Amino acid sequence: MVLNITNYTTTTTTNVRTNTLSIMIAFQVINGILLLCTIWLLLCMLIYGTKKHKWKKTSGASSMNCGIIYAMCVVAVIFSLPRLIGDCILFNLTKFENGLQYCEMVSDLTNGAYSVSTYMTYFFLWLRQKIIYAHPSVRPLAAKCVKPFTWFALVVFSVLSPGLSCIYTIPDQFSATPYGCSLTPLSERDDYEEFIEGVGQYVLAGALVVIQTILLGLFVYPMILSNREMKDNMSQRINSDKKTKLQTEGFTGMKSRVSSFIRTLWLTIVGNPGASPVARTIHRSMIGCAVVVISDLAAMGIVTRVPLDLPRVIANTIYDISTLVNLLCLLTTFGNNVQILTVVCMSCAEASSTGYSTKPKKTSEIASTSNDAICVSTITLNECKL
Repeated sequence: MVLNITNYTTTTTTNVRTNTLSIMIAFQVINGILLLCTIWLLLCMLIYGTKKHKWKKTSGASSMNCGIIYAMCVVAVIFSLPRLIGDCILFNLTKFENGLQYCEMVSDLTNGAYSVSTYMTYFFLWLRQKIIYAHPSVRPLAAKCVKPFTWFALVVFSVLSPGLSCIYTIPDQFSATPYGCSLTPLSERDDYEEFIEGVGQYVLAGALVVIQTILLGLFVYPMILSNREMKDNMSQRINSDKKTKLQTEGFTGMKSRVSSFIRTLWLTIVGNPGASPVARTIHRSMIGCAVVVISDLAAMGIVTRVPLDLPRVIANTIYDISTLVNLLCLLTTFGNNVQILTVVCMSCAEASSTGYSTKPKKTSEIASTSNDAICVSTITLNECKL
């Protein structure tokens, strides 16, 4: 029996090529969807910010959604677009004549754009917690260690972001393949590049996890204190008969403290329906920050399982999915996030209802304006809209 090795090899190569092209097409569609979603998000935030005058800085520290935090969210969305556009170019490099010779340059630019986008995401979260601790009702709850941790997180993350950019843009890191730009194997690089790419990347990633944990803790801390303070206020209202009843039922000592801890933890996670607007903002920010951290860690874990022989843009798209999730988490820190996402649809509906009328108006309206009101007079009705 003679095996046809040539036909077997050709068939295997064809199957690999077909599978790779199918994966590329699927991820290219995902990249297009991510780009459209990000543009939609940016458009909604711009329209809503213009209609509601969100760009104006509010006086004092009483507002949790002041102009600077809204503008920073818009900036974070804007800085995510270059990465998506760069990935779109990487998907189509093979379609251009001699396009693969720009593989290294385009890959470095997209990786640099991703580092900037990630930095802006975490800078928004840092700014959000900074404004929260500046609020008059939260300021008394802040311990002395909060301020050092806050600035430590910002400084270290500001150093980590350029460090990751340098690792991502090492010369000759990418090489052209028939399917696109792939990572050059570490065995083909010199010892210095192999050390930076291997050990340095894990060190910076570990430091990034530490900073993410600190930032998340800065949101959890005021939430726990707020729930604890609310619980203490409720406990002070309990009369002596209630205390006697609790003692009779056995809810004392360690069991009472454990029950109190579980209740505080539960309110911290799910939120308190009767909480103040400030507490609800803190809760939304805490949940958003937690999802951002989980999303980034999940993306890093998934990318480590992507084969190195596949085009790197596939791993980029996985990170881009995480970036869109992060941007939506930033948006959820605002209480009117649903109105922001649907403002385009609502504006179109308002324009349609205003421009279309089933019956012609038979009354004439004379509008007169003043400094404080707009008074509209008609033949049948006189009214003043304040």
